[in-house]
Amino acid sequence: MDLNATLAIWKNILSRPGEAVFIEERGTGRANLGTAVIWMVGAALFAFIIWALYIIIFDPISQTLELMPEALLQSGMVPEAVDEMMVQAEKTFASTFYAMLILGLMSVPVFFLIGSGIFWIIARVLGGEGSYTEQTYLMAAYGAPLFILNTLFNMLPLLGPFLILAGNIYAIVLTYYALKVTHHFPSNKVIGTLALPLTLILLFVCCSLLLLASTMGALLGQVPQ
Repeated sequence: MDLNATLAIWKNILSRPGEAVFIEERGTGRANLGTAVIWMVGAALFAFIIWALYIIIFDPISQTLELMPEALLQSGMVPEAVDEMMVQAEKTFASTFYAMLILGLMSVPVFFLIGSGIFWIIARVLGGEGSYTEQTYLMAAYGAPLFILNTLFNMLPLLGPFLILAGNIYAIVLTYYALKVTHHFPSNKVIGTLALPLTLILLFVCCSLLLLASTMGALLGQVPQ
């Protein structure tokens, strides 16, 4: 599938939310797991290029390192400890940053396939009839372009977070229609399929934030006075 055809499919799905567009795309016979994976890998590569350009142009790593000593001193750390920490940070911060970026983007297609699998299993338990391949393809048809858009939105300092939130809400709406069409579900079963994963995601985010807050509190409590 060439780039023009891919962009046409993405545009069609994103611009016409509803059952009709998913029924239409399912009827083309193009549903293919390989295509879905290629789309998500392509979206991750695009995001990597955008982030790499951002890092080259704005150099946030150097800016962060420049701000760290003052922040550490204000937190109560003694100058000797700050100097030692900065020596270590300068050696490892950049490599760690790039490694986390690469690993994070490489995980995009993996987590997408796992997420689609979770939805598919729940749908099958509720009596769904659709295949994993068809469902994953339909979800990738909007998941990949929305991931790309969210990457671009993330570059906007003030409006970006609101656009990302809107994009995520729109993704949930499109997932509703994709599941409904794939599994020939009534609305209540689609909502049931969506409810458990979204609840688990919300709980995971809340627990992660609490863990981060407690960890930061413990670290600050151990800062040498």
